[in-house]
Amino acid sequence: MARKPFSLTYVTYEEGDSVGLVCALLALAPVFIIVAYATLLVSRRELHVFYILAGQLANGALNGLLKAYFDAPRPEGADRAGPGFPSDHAQFMGFWAAYAALFLILYVPRVGRPYWRELLGAAVVALAAAVAGSRVYLGYHSADQVCAGLGFGSVFAAGWIEAYGRLLRPRLGGWVRNSPVCRYLLVRDCAHVADVLRVDYDAAMRRLGSSSPRKKRS
Repeated sequence: MARKPFSLTYVTYEEGDSVGLVCALLALAPVFIIVAYATLLVSRRELHVFYILAGQLANGALNGLLKAYFDAPRPEGADRAGPGFPSDHAQFMGFWAAYAALFLILYVPRVGRPYWRELLGAAVVALAAAVAGSRVYLGYHSADQVCAGLGFGSVFAAGWIEAYGRLLRPRLGGWVRNSPVCRYLLVRDCAHVADVLRVDYDAAMRRLGSSSPRKKRS
């Protein structure tokens, strides 16, 4: 029986090409992001993370439908078979970056120190662009295929976060508080908290102070 590579992590580059090596590493960004989703789900139990991950998976399913519909070939010389329009890597990163940037703009007034929100938003957009560009450099997609992927992913993210703001955000807090399942699994919704990092830090410091041993009076 013939063997085939696992397409999610399969990537090749010219031997000795340092830029190609960087591009090959960038191609693994979606894998690392999925691992980050899983880590957040286990460690934070944030309901909003479940929602984002569901959108990410739905975006991937949409990419499969679009590829089957357009059935456009990859560039000549690509060492991977199958349709190439739109780029699945680019659409994945387009959704992830657009949702993150829109969430920062719409729902996060500040992140940590001044300008962190702007820097974080610029960083996710730059990473998405770098991953998309790496697919062109490695020859797996043409420029129009990655641009289409970024576009489809971004538009889908805009619709997904619009549904979150209009339909889910007003109801999630009450549902989490009243759901026995959420209470049992310690699922929470902190999307309304402006600076979760600061709130968690302050709570940990208060707990540390209250648990420190008190000096005995002489």
